[in-house]
Amino acid sequence: MIQQMQAVNCVLNRDLNFALRQAASERDYKSVVTPRTFTGRPLVSGNGVSQAQADAATAMSDAVAELSSLELAVLETYNRLQSASEAQDWHSALLQTQAYQDFQQQRADALDTLANTAEALADANEAAGLNALFTPQDYAAYLAELQASGYDANSRTFFLGTGLSEDEIALMLQAEREAFEEALPTASVYFNTPLRDMASESRATAQALRAFFPTSQTVKAAAQEDARQQVAGYQIPFALGNPTEISRTVTLVIRPVDMPLQWQASLSQAAVKLGAGQQTEVALMLDPGDQPVLKDVDVQVAVEGYLDGELIGGVLVRQWVPGEVGYKVYLPVIQRW
Repeated sequence: MIQQMQAVNCVLNRDLNFALRQAASERDYKSVVTPRTFTGRPLVSGNGVSQAQADAATAMSDAVAELSSLELAVLETYNRLQSASEAQDWHSALLQTQAYQDFQQQRADALDTLANTAEALADANEAAGLNALFTPQDYAAYLAELQASGYDANSRTFFLGTGLSEDEIALMLQAEREAFEEALPTASVYFNTPLRDMASESRATAQALRAFFPTSQTVKAAAQEDARQQVAGYQIPFALGNPTEISRTVTLVIRPVDMPLQWQASLSQAAVKLGAGQQTEVALMLDPGDQPVLKDVDVQVAVEGYLDGELIGGVLVRQWVPGEVGYKVYLPVIQRW
């Protein structure tokens, strides 16, 4: 029974570690992660393992695979959320935020499933009379056997039959040796106690996840409604003046300061000829790109004025979505409230 579960863990770690490397190399914060699926070979009865034990252990290994896949998806979604935020792509950031919450909710369900399967395996073991007490001396003797000769012939035959390579068996043996050498148990433990402890801890973690990530569709819909909305473009007028005593052409240049990627900024006039001391109105247009945007986005755009390539002043516009427009003006380009 222990050997079969070890083989499941080794194959699972191998496949999911590959998935992690693949996900990191194919990261795209505009799309949602597709959790990797893993279906192991059913564990078999015989040689002291009852059919009930084999079925319970198979169900538990499937639950472990699902939970591991979801944890990988949570990790990758968090990375994509960070990438979207760094790019100020708020639509994608919201997409990843919702996916992160959904995966956490699925993790809670998977943890409950793991708890149920762990308890079912413990029950099947006890029904078969398997609940031996392992003492520190037993662990020490097993470690000495691993150090001296590695796995016995029957274990090696079983591992090879599950599809593990010689290299993978060697890595598994090395990991098991190192684990016991680093922390050899100092207390006696019944065989099924860790399974029941795992069940209790899994249920507690699932409860905590549901407290942080409610499953109510109403709550999710309200949060999405509150966070994102469709907005039209903004037209923001300001006054432009010629501070010189002769007629001159003032050239305007847009300088995005803090603007999401999908937004666009333009001017009603990019160059204006003005008489001495003359003023006129120019409009800055902000277009969100016809995409839903997060509320409370602070868009900042500067417009600079030049005479023959020399900066003469400008205006810094801050547009809150939704909300009012704020200005910071440095003359002679003059704000208009």
